[in-house]
Amino acid sequence: MQQSGTTFFEAFDQIADIQTDLRTGSILLRRSGNIGVLINRKPFMLNSTELLQQILSSSVDRIEIITSPTAKQQADGLLGMINIILKKIEPKDLTQNSTL
Repeated sequence: MQQSGTTFFEAFDQIADIQTDLRTGSILLRRSGNIGVLINRKPFMLNSTELLQQILSSSVDRIEIITSPTAKQQADGLLGMINIILKKIEPKDLTQNSTL
């Protein structure tokens, strides 16, 4: 996930269980489109594709693929979840960047 300058959506194809289509903006987990996307274990109201196009791949620490969703998630029709864990920003990094 260290492709500098690419969005996370563009870098998603490097993960074996995930397929993306840049033309249609679709995301599949094990060939299913009924998935949820979490950021640091929290759901977001944005469309998954829009959300992933805003995240730079260099800001992602790791990806968790959840193939056995909870009963509530299954009741909502979700067959899997993708949890994106972002790198933590240290306060000292914010200070250094603001002085540039």
